[in-house]
Amino acid sequence: NLERSNLETYTLSIKETSRVFGFAAGTLYNMVNSGKLIRGQHYMKVGKKVLIKKKEFIKWMEEEDGCQKTG
Repeated sequence: NLERSNLETYTLSIKETSRVFGFAAGTLYNMVNSGKLIRGQHYMKVGKKVLIKKKEFIKWMEEEDGCQKTG
């Protein structure tokens, strides 16, 4: 069970993700709604709010870019 302060360091809102990573908020919502980002893996929902998991989102971006580490 994550405390609120830990949850905030672990996740970003759509707006925060947009600001930090340079994606338009609409693009992020489209990735969530289309299934490109997977619920439980890349993001979670708290009520109607989407929270992006920072580490998993970065890992996803690296995989999409083809720069994942091998070996």
